[in-house]
Amino acid sequence: MAAASTGTSSVRAAPTVRRLAQELGVDLSRVQGSGPEGRVLREDVERFKSGLTSHIADKLVDRIAQTAGPRSTADLYAAAAEPRFEGSAAAVAEGESAAQAATAWGSAAAAAAAAGPDGGSAAAVGARATQTATRIPVRGYRRAMIKSSIEAAAVPTFHYMDELHVDGLLHVRHLLKNDPLLAGTKLTYLPFIVKALSLTLGKHPALNCSLEPGGQALLQHYTHNIGVAMATGNGLVVPNVKQVEHKSIPEIAHELARLQHLAAAGKLSTEDVSDGSITISNIGTVGGTNATPMINPPEAAIVALGRVQALPRYDHTGENIVKRHIMCVSWGGDHRVIDGAAIAEFSNYWKHLLEEPSRLLMHLR
Repeated sequence: MAAASTGTSSVRAAPTVRRLAQELGVDLSRVQGSGPEGRVLREDVERFKSGLTSHIADKLVDRIAQTAGPRSTADLYAAAAEPRFEGSAAAVAEGESAAQAATAWGSAAAAAAAAGPDGGSAAAVGARATQTATRIPVRGYRRAMIKSSIEAAAVPTFHYMDELHVDGLLHVRHLLKNDPLLAGTKLTYLPFIVKALSLTLGKHPALNCSLEPGGQALLQHYTHNIGVAMATGNGLVVPNVKQVEHKSIPEIAHELARLQHLAAAGKLSTEDVSDGSITISNIGTVGGTNATPMINPPEAAIVALGRVQALPRYDHTGENIVKRHIMCVSWGGDHRVIDGAAIAEFSNYWKHLLEEPSRLLMHLR
């Protein structure tokens, strides 16, 4: 790329650094070197690229919103209380699901397009034959999603996939789904998955790290705030269950239900969406088996859960084919913080807990 090479001949940098700058489209003459005698290092280029991307993200979000607003993703989520169309929040409060709210939003958008800018009939619009699209302002959760997605795209992400046998988990859930401690809250697989993630973070704390701004150090975190991506009529939002290491399965189930209700109503607080450790994307509730999930910065990892399928597999003898309930899982990791071996070891330990959920009893407090 010419942008990375023009005017850079006098810049002190190794060939590998120059090649990286070319790949990232960075003009080395604009990068402040931190090496001896002002030499530009690899991390200087990466830091410059990250800062440039963040700057572009802020500019894009501000232009879309057309108003000055909060700069952090958490503040943007918290500012999302107002629904995009009047009536959608009330419908959710009366029991409408997130999917129904999204459908209602789509219907409202279609109605707006049919009515035209002056509120005329579909026939009048057809007569004009010039209205091809309706402008729908982006704000709330969707505005925050744009910002976080652009930031995530700048993270060097690698992916790792595996499958879980969840027959044991299905059995345990069936036994406990009517337990009085749930107090009417529906028990899904998710609380078990969240708790197993927390136990695995305790065993493999490398995934509970984030890169310090500027990239000079890693920050090791100790609380386990497990985020769960939630689709709403106003866009995707990722609240997190705080201090999972101190919570029981029923407590996690209650907290997930609370967060889902607030997310659907657009009433999550800044605290609800801040300081996450790791994120779960439960895409299997919609469909699909594998994914390549995007990191939720500044977290180091994310896992996407596929739908549970009944599939033929060999038994433990390797001779007989039996029916097994399989869930595919897809990991995304920040390669600046963790490597492939670390995430594979993490996934194997987590997988062991979920395939033999009775082992969770040995770790509960």
